[in-house]
Amino acid sequence: MITNCISVTYTMLSYFRPNKGLATLFAGTHESAQRNAIMYTFMCDCKKHNVNPEAWLNYVLEKIPSASTLELEKLLPQNFNLTDGGN
Repeated sequence: MITNCISVTYTMLSYFRPNKGLATLFAGTHESAQRNAIMYTFMCDCKKHNVNPEAWLNYVLEKIPSASTLELEKLLPQNFNLTDGGN
């Protein structure tokens, strides 16, 4: 199931890239591959918890600069609720 979610997420992300095809499969560096894996995981978590990935990501990017280390867990997709501002 997780592999399928990653496959669907990869397909959605690669669809919007200008260089469609196998070139989007490769990250270029090990660090880039790790970042991609993290983003794919977040997108799958959003799908699992019926969260709009774009709304969640916009919310997180807005809130993360002022969030303390202890508050980071509140920013995970499973804790996101757009109707109350993400709280």
